[in-house]
Amino acid sequence: MDTDELPPVDLATICASYAPHAVVARLLFIADRFSETVSVPSAGGAQNTSSGSQNHDHAVFPNLALDALKLAHAILKRGDNTALYVSVCERIGGRAGAEYDVDQEMVATKTTRATAKHESLQSDLVRVPFPKQILNPKTVSAAPL
Repeated sequence: MDTDELPPVDLATICASYAPHAVVARLLFIADRFSETVSVPSAGGAQNTSSGSQNHDHAVFPNLALDALKLAHAILKRGDNTALYVSVCERIGGRAGAEYDVDQEMVATKTTRATAKHESLQSDLVRVPFPKQILNPKTVSAAPL
């Protein structure tokens, strides 16, 4: 099949069939699969790629990896996974403009909010009284099946 006959890849359509956490994983998979590989000549003169296999897909869809990372950036910026957000920003590496650089203020705000929520949940957990029968193994009997 000639590459001119291939339909365009619509990331929005692909993403529509995934849940929010799964869509980010899928976009990162697409970015990995279609990222440009670096050719390194081997001792025998043959071309090897950094991923260990030939990847000609990036020639057919040259911007797909960057588009997938940009879409993952937009999704992660709305979410709370700041570590993955920073990782995606680093993978974009300034290739898409300043709007895809790490928003340090947002990361700090979300990290502070997550830490406060974690501490609140921890303190709630400590305050919950456990029934004594759960803590005393002598009072726990085997339940009939």
